[in-house]
Amino acid sequence: MENKAKIIAGVGAGILFLACIFFLAQALVSSMDSSSGTTKATAKKRDYKRPFERNRGRNRNRDTERGRQAEEERRLAGTGEQSNENSNSGESATRGTASDLSSSALSGLPSGDEDGTEVKEPEPEAYTSETREEEERKKPKRKPKMPQVETPSEDIRKFRVGDKGESMLQYEGFDIDESGDTIMHVEIDILSDECSWKCGSSERMFRANTEVPIKELRGIIRNLDKYQHFDDAQSIICVGTASSEGNPIREERRSEARAKRLKGLLGVYLKNKEMPIYAMRFGKHNEKISDRGCTNATLNQRRIILVKTIKEKDGLTTKGMEASLKKIFSRKSIDLNTSFPVDIRKYSLFENEKQMLLAL
Repeated sequence: MENKAKIIAGVGAGILFLACIFFLAQALVSSMDSSSGTTKATAKKRDYKRPFERNRGRNRNRDTERGRQAEEERRLAGTGEQSNENSNSGESATRGTASDLSSSALSGLPSGDEDGTEVKEPEPEAYTSETREEEERKKPKRKPKMPQVETPSEDIRKFRVGDKGESMLQYEGFDIDESGDTIMHVEIDILSDECSWKCGSSERMFRANTEVPIKELRGIIRNLDKYQHFDDAQSIICVGTASSEGNPIREERRSEARAKRLKGLLGVYLKNKEMPIYAMRFGKHNEKISDRGCTNATLNQRRIILVKTIKEKDGLTTKGMEASLKKIFSRKSIDLNTSFPVDIRKYSLFENEKQMLLAL
């Protein structure tokens, strides 16, 4: 019994001891939590009441540190300038040499010769407008286009060439041999009805229904030259025609005189062009329209015609040129698609043994 009572008393004392330890631990934990909560509340209260004072302090410390660093740099810079010959000047000297080299490199000039002579700075390159003008002159110039007023078909082009509404019909013709080589490539320019020879004269013409001297063609020639119409020509043929009125022999001579008159006019205004200018006479027109003498019905028989050769076969003689031109005009006359206004087959010298293309 005594042993059982002792055991019960020991167990109760142990339980009491553990309970005391548990309560002490609980009290310690609660005291720590209360102290940390008070600290957080105090810190939070302090931050709420003075939110900017801490930032001001940090900024003040930063400014103080920057001022100290700037003062230190100024002091070191002053020390470096006063002691270029001691060991502490190595970095500044190296820095000065590097800046000198960089400035020389940027300017493209050496800093000086080894013997101490001064190196003169070269004169800057002069960029003038002449250089640009020379470049512009080297560029290929485009041929200005004549004012095209009408295109009757693909093979015909019509251009305004005079100051009073005069126009010019332009046709293209070829003469090709059996092997396919080009003997002649020409451009036939025929002045429209506004310009034609005056009946019975080689010095006057009709221009816009007004009788004027043939020298009035100067304006048309100047316009053609302005548009560089003759720049690609290898030669020019001036054609003289005569209508069906009058004596055949006299009219053949008149067609020759008209061709030579055109040649003289072109020779004056194209004297700087190095190209041959020929005169070609067609003779008298054989189709008699009226027995009453000169009428406006024969104006189309007295057309003013210029032929520009664009390509000629090498070694082509005057006789060969005449044969090719007769072929080209004949083909144009029978081509119903072009409405070619001049039929060379109806002129007296076409099948005559007399020469049509006159030598220079």
